[in-house]
Amino acid sequence: MDSNRTFSAKLDPEQSFSEDIYSWQLEEREDLFRGFSRYITGLLESRKPRRFSSNRGLLNTRKLYQHSYNDQVFYRQTQTPNSDTTFVFLIDASGSMRSQNRMAKCTAVVSAFAKANHLVMNDKIRMEVFAKGTPSFNFGSFVKGRVPYLARIYSNTTQKKDYDKILRLNTNAPFVKTEKGTLLGGATNLTPEFLLLPALMQWCKKNITTKKMVIINLTDGAIQHDFSNGSFAKNEDSKILRVKYLRGIPNTTIFIDGWEDSQLEEVYQNVIHTDTNDLVPQFSKVLQRLIQDNA
Repeated sequence: MDSNRTFSAKLDPEQSFSEDIYSWQLEEREDLFRGFSRYITGLLESRKPRRFSSNRGLLNTRKLYQHSYNDQVFYRQTQTPNSDTTFVFLIDASGSMRSQNRMAKCTAVVSAFAKANHLVMNDKIRMEVFAKGTPSFNFGSFVKGRVPYLARIYSNTTQKKDYDKILRLNTNAPFVKTEKGTLLGGATNLTPEFLLLPALMQWCKKNITTKKMVIINLTDGAIQHDFSNGSFAKNEDSKILRVKYLRGIPNTTIFIDGWEDSQLEEVYQNVIHTDTNDLVPQFSKVLQRLIQDNA
């Protein structure tokens, strides 16, 4: 497709999905799901445990005088999950995510977390999942140049909680021609990274009702975006936007296939690599620390 052509187009999130799910992708999702099932409850445990009397457990010396007529002279402690948190996942839907099945690996992680949250936590953790990208064409409207977009592809605050659908996310720019409603074939995506944080924060301000929010960014690498004046975005731009818009907001970035670029490490915070053997416990540990540090 000629990237210099312009189109009158509109965003259609349903165009973000393909028809097929790989069998190995389902297997990887199920493996990750089992891992998240063991750790997900701990993400929302409060710092202050609740103490209650019991007929077994730790001896409560203050109640020993009651032992002749009351067997509740022991105590136990429990931590009550705090559900006042929304996890916002940002999935890089750029064309490079096709390579080495990166998108399939990425969506397996997000789908596994969503499934564990639904089946184990009964959706106590609110989840919003967006695909992000910059289409490789210019808009034929008052908008000049290429424009990053966010497509909301999953939410457990709605009636339909289809975590399997996340596995079908593709890297096509989900835009249709306004005059015909047909998909703009061949419209691949570039990587906007944090260029879209202003729009995301505006959406969150209107739609997130919980006291806390955690941003989870999933990407395979550096920013790749060119403006209408011929200039290009730099990694430093992403860092500046992160510092400005995510100040005080817990956030982490998961690198798909584990980038080793030290400059990228400076752009993001709390970096996790998917090529590690302990992805689930490492991810869960980071999330738990982020929540507690910002309680």
